[in-house]
Amino acid sequence: MIVVIVGGVAAYYATRPPAPTPTPTPTPTPTHAIVGQVNIGIATDLTGPFGFAGEEISKAAQMVADQVNTQGGIYLSNGPNGPGNYKVNLVLTDDQTNPSVGPTALLQLYTTYHPVVTIGTAFSGVMYAEVSTIEQYNIIYISNIGGVGGITVSSTNYQTPLTQNDMIIHIEPTAYLFGSQIVQFLMEYKNQINPSGPIKIVYFGEQGEPTAMDEFKGLNMSIQQMGLQNELQIVSVQWVPVTTTSFESTLSSVASLSPNVIVIALPPPQIITLLQQGMSFPQLKGDLAVAWTPADDPAVYSALGKATSYFNYFVITNLPTNANTTDVALNQRWQIYRNEYLAFAGEPFGALGSFGIDQMYISLAAIMKAGTTNTSQVLAAFQSLTPSEVPWPLASVYNPFPPNNTLIGPPSAGLLYNSVNMTYFWVQAFYNSTSNSVSTQVVWPSQYATTQPVL
Repeated sequence: MIVVIVGGVAAYYATRPPAPTPTPTPTPTPTHAIVGQVNIGIATDLTGPFGFAGEEISKAAQMVADQVNTQGGIYLSNGPNGPGNYKVNLVLTDDQTNPSVGPTALLQLYTTYHPVVTIGTAFSGVMYAEVSTIEQYNIIYISNIGGVGGITVSSTNYQTPLTQNDMIIHIEPTAYLFGSQIVQFLMEYKNQINPSGPIKIVYFGEQGEPTAMDEFKGLNMSIQQMGLQNELQIVSVQWVPVTTTSFESTLSSVASLSPNVIVIALPPPQIITLLQQGMSFPQLKGDLAVAWTPADDPAVYSALGKATSYFNYFVITNLPTNANTTDVALNQRWQIYRNEYLAFAGEPFGALGSFGIDQMYISLAAIMKAGTTNTSQVLAAFQSLTPSEVPWPLASVYNPFPPNNTLIGPPSAGLLYNSVNMTYFWVQAFYNSTSNSVSTQVVWPSQYATTQPVL
């Protein structure tokens, strides 16, 4: 199943571009009185290594809340104060990108405000630490992460699958797909990358970080399962502490292996440092450097600068921050979100900013469908939610839907409970030495690509 979830905004919002936009469906009208408010929690990383991501997510969520409240809030047929419109109230807490802080911060947020739904951390290590709190207090938790936290419910056993009763709603595919897609991409362009021998791959992952572990599993297991050991060889795996700021010795060792591809599952600050220091090693010049979603950020491209030219720099993302596709309608929808976020926040969002948009729209739609703030009924609404029940023009390409037309795929659709399946886009960065700037284009999958990848 291919589902592209890229967020949505009301087409009638004041800053929309003149290009054709999705037709909005009705929102609650002023004929319904405002009778109360519903709390939505944001328990994320506002500081620490992933603070940039949590800030983007929370700003995007606030933008959606403001827009929905401007239209009168959401209508609940059986809300805590009776039928009527309810304003959306965001309540936030900071987990500091720290697994030892996350559970306490989440519990304090929940016991203080009792949010109907809580949008969670961008750091999978924190979410693993929070699982017992989520389960104990039956917190409906919207996962932002690409790690196995989205398909497991145990901090000690990464193989336990989600069940229908689990409280984690994973509105992002797992990083296992990152690794799997890397294999597909490399094999498609094998003759251009290294026609005379195997493609040599070096993997950099954050030490102990489940998302990085999951991406590596996807990479390694896909090579094994597809029998590609002679074509694709992982020649070095480097697990890096998040505090590492010097990569010279590691890069020296890696360069001696003459790799063709460097896969980087690190936070953006480390990606920048790694590639900048990597320019000191001639053996690495022209290698493919493949990063993941959080690195698709204008600030990251700007900081990398010439490094995107020294390496062939690619980012796997769900909604490119700048690049467009061959799908004109999709581009128009994306541009609405970019424009509105820029107007709201005063800066462009990175790829993770779209998560806050997605998750707010889908969460509010589930609460409206339930018609109540009752936890079990809201969870059931998530699991049965269809695109037509999202009363905002969610900018999505669902192709096709699972057999029962739900957004959150059940196992019968080849998916796991409470988890979506999504198409990723590969963007490549191109450095302009005249303007000292970096631009990006979608280069894969081919049906969305605006140019061929430069390898």
